Amino acid sequence: MQRGIVDLWAIEGGGGRRAGIYNLSKIVTAHHPDAHGFARRIHIRYRGDETLENGDRLLITIRCAFILDACCRGVDGTHVGGFVPQLHDPEFEQFRKERPQRGCAEPPGHCGPWTSGVGIAGTTFESWFFVRREEEPPSRRRDTHWDEQES
Repeated sequence: MQRGIVDLWAIEGGGGRRAGIYNLSKIVTAHHPDAHGFARRIHIRYRGDETLENGDRLLITIRCAFILDACCRGVDGTHVGGFVPQLHDPEFEQFRKERPQRGCAEPPGHCGPWTSGVGIAGTTFESWFFVRREEEPPSRRRDTHWDEQES
């Protein structure tokens, strides 16, 4: 993986200062590459010394046109509607959080499980998550709703 293909950004949120945006230091590695160097997953590990606060949003962008498959095509990495399920892997089981299905019950245009991609090589993967530390006092938690003003 070349530098510049993966970005990891922090967008300040929560109860304090908001709207600061900064790039996080990271290391990107292939997860168990095969004998030819191809991998089905990558690991993105934060390596900076910034302290992430409750309510901060981490934005992940992967420019899949610069990641080639075995046939030299750019990877189709579009994350369709947030419905793509987490991979079933014992290594990541501690992070699994089941969410109720929302909106569309089936993927548009076909039957079967939601998958990433739209059938076009070289798309961009983009996703995000919010930081929440478990030690935050319950009285300060605001996870029952979200306010566009807070974003």
